[in-house]
Amino acid sequence: MAAFLPTTTATVNNTMIPPALKCSYRSKPCPNIRATKMNGEFHKLCEYHRRRANLNQQRVHQRRKLRELDEAAKGERCSFDSNVSDIEYDLEFDFECEPSPSPCGDLPLPDLEILELLLSDNQALDAQSQLGARTSFFELSPLGV
Repeated sequence: MAAFLPTTTATVNNTMIPPALKCSYRSKPCPNIRATKMNGEFHKLCEYHRRRANLNQQRVHQRRKLRELDEAAKGERCSFDSNVSDIEYDLEFDFECEPSPSPCGDLPLPDLEILELLLSDNQALDAQSQLGARTSFFELSPLGV
């Protein structure tokens, strides 16, 4: 059996190589002899197919790493929004809200617009620009008027 332990992967006549020493490449039969490890054992593939498999695996790892970095970069861009939403959901309230059987009354149009903006996902700057000169969040009316 020592005669079948070549150090190179040169193709030898197929009749001389036992099937246990042939390359185990899955796509098609490979006539090459399996490559040997540093400790003298056999790899599953010949040197040519091992190099191709290693190259393909490196490409897969590189694509995965780039995809993870891209997803991490996207996550950093919207991390503020996710942090705000996490804080909002973590709040605990000391009171319970129950539905009211009757409406709370009629609100004037500017108040309804402010309420709509506060309940929507728009930010305060958008609210100020949409309300324009009609109302301002920081404008206080004097007492008695």
